[in-house]
Parts: sequence; C-alpha cells; structure tokens
Amino acid sequence: MSNIIELASQLSSQSNAIDFLIANGVISVPLCCEAPMRSDPKRPKIYICCKYPCRKKKSIVKDTFCGNSNLPVNTILLIAFLWCTGSTHSAIQQQTGVSKNTVTDWWQYCQELVGMTLENDKIGGPGIVVEIDESKFGKRKYNSGKRVEGVWVLGGVERTEERRMFAIAVEDRRKDTLTKFIKRYVKSGSHIITDCWRGYDTAALAKIGMQHSTVNHTVGFKDPLTGAHTNSIEGNWRGFKQQIPTQHYNTLFVNGGLDEVTWRRLNKGNEWPKFLEAIRDIRYY
Repeated sequence: MSNIIELASQLSSQSNAIDFLIANGVISVPLCCEAPMRSDPKRPKIYICCKYPCRKKKSIVKDTFCGNSNLPVNTILLIAFLWCTGSTHSAIQQQTGVSKNTVTDWWQYCQELVGMTLENDKIGGPGIVVEIDESKFGKRKYNSGKRVEGVWVLGGVERTEERRMFAIAVEDRRKDTLTKFIKRYVKSGSHIITDCWRGYDTAALAKIGMQHSTVNHTVGFKDPLTGAHTNSIEGNWRGFKQQIPTQHYNTLFVNGGLDEVTWRRLNKGNEWPKFLEAIRDIRYY
C-alpha cells in the first residue's frame, strides 16, 4: 500500500486527483463528437467538447464514487485512503480538515462500498469444509441476569488457505432464517459443520445441497469420532467484536462493520488497490 506522503503528492490538487483516477483506470476521459473532451482549467471536474460549435460540458466524476459530493476529489480520495489504512475517525478529521460528521458519512460510505464487493462472493464449494456459527453482538444489561441486548450474527469460514468468510446480521435463529442465509452465502456442495443448535436442520440443508456435520459443545469442542469442530469461526467472533464499536451493535450499523472487517481480512496488505478496483467496478446511479 502507498504511504500517505507519496499519495499526498499525487493528490496535491483536485486536477491532480482526477489525473490519478484516470491513470489508475478508475475513470476515463469522456468522449464527445467522436473525440476526447478536455478539462476546464478553472473547474477540474468539468470537461468540454473540443469541437466547435458543440462545446458540450460534462462532469467527469458524475455517477462515480466522488460524484455526489461538494468536497474536492483529492479530499475524498485522501479520506478513503486513510480509511483503508485503518486510521481513526479523529486522525482522518485532523489530516483532512473536514468535520466529524463528514468523516462519519464517508466512513459509512466506504463500508457500504466494500460491502457491495462481497454481495455475490459465495464461499465454500464441493468438498470444501465451511464452519458456521452464530453469535450475539451486544452488551449485557445490568440487573438482568444473563440477558444480552443486541443483534444475532451468522458467520462462516472456509477451511482453506484463503480462509474466505462471511458474516451477516440475522433477525433470528430459526431454521428458515439460517437456511436462507446459508444458501445465500455458501456454495452448494459444501460440507457444513455447526454446533447442535436446532436452527441448523440437516434435512433442510440437504435440500440446498449441503452436507452437514455437528459438534456438541456440551460434550466438547471437537467431535471425538468425526473430528468436527467450529473453532475457526468461533475464534473469528473475538476479532470481529474487538474491531466493531459496541455502540454499533444494532441492525442499523453492525452489517457495515462486519463487511469492513471481512473485506480487510480478505485483502490484507492490498486494501488501497482493491478499494480503487471497487470504486471503478461499482455502478452508481
């Protein structure tokens, strides 16, 4: 990943930032009258037809990641780069000079963007073991015994070198709900391993092409006969909960945090190039 000093020199002005996006294939110079348009020296976002008398004008960032904001393009890209590096809200605010609310808006926008790259990325496949588990994201209420307020999250991780994974908030842990989300995020033919929660129904999972094994956690964390366990996904829950603020343990915000953590793990060390790919490939309307 580039460092902040190197990138800052490439984004020293809005015009340079647009050149950076063009050079990296994120946007392209628009055409008009069968010829490339040229940039307006006074308004870098605007490109003008070179043919007289046409002189049509067009925003080069319309329908792009930067298109619906009044912020300069270089500021937007710097916010996105700092987000990719894992900078805090306050650090981004300090280095870009934008308001706290603006940082929050763009933070959530970045989460939404990387979440879209995960939408059609099913894990598993024929013969691949996928550990699946559910966990409650929430805070224990005082004077309420063992009751935990929050949201249930369903997750899965492959037993492969890539260790691809998914995590999604679910409304409940009923059979129909869990089966629906497993079908959405896991490829048919996978070998699923879960605990013995009744929501994981072997017959229902077989109908969507899944082989199903269980491990009884009241007896141990590994089935002594089959070797089945869910240690990988259970270990991941700890990491998710450490990286998502507790105030976001609700249906409004938790999926954004889950998507961010999942995306970072899949693209560790390559976040910025992958982010540029995402803003190039996502369609904006």
